[in-house]
Amino acid sequence: KSFIKFCKKSMTDQICKSIEISTRGQDSSLWFHLKFGRITASKLFDLSKCKTPDGSLVNSVLGFKTKSTEAMARGLRLEERVVAVLKKSYPNVKRCGLFLNPDYPAFGASPDAINETTVFEIKCPLKEENLKYYVNEDGEIQQKVKCQIHLQMVMTQKLQGVLVLVKPKFENSRNPEKYVEFHDVILDESFITDAMKSSYKFWRQNIFTKLYERF
Repeated sequence: KSFIKFCKKSMTDQICKSIEISTRGQDSSLWFHLKFGRITASKLFDLSKCKTPDGSLVNSVLGFKTKSTEAMARGLRLEERVVAVLKKSYPNVKRCGLFLNPDYPAFGASPDAINETTVFEIKCPLKEENLKYYVNEDGEIQQKVKCQIHLQMVMTQKLQGVLVLVKPKFENSRNPEKYVEFHDVILDESFITDAMKSSYKFWRQNIFTKLYERF
């Protein structure tokens, strides 16, 4: 508790803003360093459900390298093109870095893009059959992605999010906009509060203790 109180006092708004600016592009050593040991948006759902104190999920939070998937590689290749499409539908969209918040020092989030009101998370599945892992047959966003976007909203203090789903035919089409779907997310405070409480409890018991032993 004393460490968390110290973090809350030390993490001023000015410092957090400077970190966001310095980590834009999301591939710098500072970005990786500041994600270390934190509950990031992409891991929030898994950590909120995890029962394994020494598994691969905990190791990934503690900085052990995980394999990059083909879908992740595709996302990196297409990100600039997708953001260009995004800007045609949403005003003032820009790339961003890692958002930290003194109220939640154990958490961090890196949306793919942001504007004054909204966070944007881009997903680029390789196959049509993989679309169901992001949006179900009823058009509802899957819980893992919903958690990710919700934490991004909390950390950026936004009330809206958008899942940008890029279909497999995007890069080979003369009309790529046709293969990009936008799925709106409105902040559900009860939903994100429950997920953050569960993940923080697991973090405190199984990750913070390991960080404390290391340092």
